[in-house]
Amino acid sequence: MRRPAWEKEEDDWRARLRLERWSADDARLVLDAQVKSGQTIGQFAREHGLVAQRLSWWKTRLDQPAEAAEAARPAFLPVRLVGSTEPSKASRGPSGLEVVVGRGRVIRVGDDFDAAALQRLVRALEEETC
Repeated sequence: MRRPAWEKEEDDWRARLRLERWSADDARLVLDAQVKSGQTIGQFAREHGLVAQRLSWWKTRLDQPAEAAEAARPAFLPVRLVGSTEPSKASRGPSGLEVVVGRGRVIRVGDDFDAAALQRLVRALEEETC
């Protein structure tokens, strides 16, 4: 005898609960089950032995359009200098460059900075998890 589709669906998402890592498809199945249950994320998580933060994280991630996620990712942009590359002595302010990176961090470098070293430093700061 064939099982009803809703029973198979329930088995699918219940099997995903035990996975250590979820794919986006796994998370969608579980979140769909949470919505269908009518429970809050916290209630659903408690009932099924999950951490509510895990469900919330996936909900936020899946609700974000792919373009928004890509736009939020930091990137190096090309810079083109227009006009004279040497400012006159009268207009010269503090020399160097200021780079603003994530979490309000500012890197100030002098005129003689090493571009490769600066790039490595910015990457390291962006990869920091704390």
